[in-house]
Amino acid sequence: MILRVDLTGGLSTTTDGSLGVRLLLEETHPKVSAYHPAQPIVFGIGHRALAMPRFTLTAKSPQSGGVAESRVEGPFGPALGHTGFDGIVLTGRAARPCYVLIETVRQR
Repeated sequence: MILRVDLTGGLSTTTDGSLGVRLLLEETHPKVSAYHPAQPIVFGIGHRALAMPRFTLTAKSPQSGGVAESRVEGPFGPALGHTGFDGIVLTGRAARPCYVLIETVRQR
């Protein structure tokens, strides 16, 4: 399950689908600027193993115009995994600085 957040409208939806480079290639036009609000930034769960707390960040490079994917270590990857989402796709441009809060509800 993928969480999609539109920062322009402040709305979120959930979908199934692909993440990372594949999502960027399927949903964006190569000629659109990396700074355009329609260009997504994709956070995806990498490894869920205990010793490998990773996640991926995929976006269009403003320097080269190509697709770039980075693998990052740290607590964000496992925390993202605990939300129940496989990834987050951010699009749009907020009118002012903001943050995205994802709350999980634990079942008893």
